[in-house]
Amino acid sequence: MGAWVYDDPSFALRTVTVRRGAEMGAGAADSLELMFLGCNRNDYDLMSDGFTARLALSGRTVAEGMRDQPVFLGTRDTSSFVIVMPLQPSDLGTPDRVLPFELSGTGVVHTPIGNRPVQFRLKGRVDSHGEGMRWMGEGAVPCRPGLSALPGIFDRRVPAAGEDSTSPPRRPLYPNDPNGPVVPGPGQQPGEGGRP
Repeated sequence: MGAWVYDDPSFALRTVTVRRGAEMGAGAADSLELMFLGCNRNDYDLMSDGFTARLALSGRTVAEGMRDQPVFLGTRDTSSFVIVMPLQPSDLGTPDRVLPFELSGTGVVHTPIGNRPVQFRLKGRVDSHGEGMRWMGEGAVPCRPGLSALPGIFDRRVPAAGEDSTSPPRRPLYPNDPNGPVVPGPGQQPGEGGRP
């Protein structure tokens, strides 16, 4: 009888949206919506009761948040989920600057062989300008459990092995649409290939 094999899920940042309190009603605070893609390479489903995340800019923690709703990671598939962080306007620094960011997250996933703690750390830079903010991830590991892929820069698809990787420069997502599609390059099909 074969033994169970387990591989930690991996995570990538897909979109970041700043929600201004004034847009959400009187008394509402500003917040940051982070949409992640979780990748499960295992031959069985994973489930988590939630995740916590912390955002640091230039080495200084500026926001923390928690998702206390279940996150389902299907067998050899990707799934998206959102974590919301309360935010003060001053936390994002002054406009017209480029700052390094680091996102760290923790959670516990339930597997057929017991509960497993997971951690992830994502790095990149955020470009603050007059028209909004552009968040660019760096160094993410491609994930291809089936036909899906996690983007190394979260507004561009990672090319599959053998594909032409000389696609044009990435095009940013609309900054106010946390559920917007990944902008495909020439010859690429839209869609994230995962479960919402």
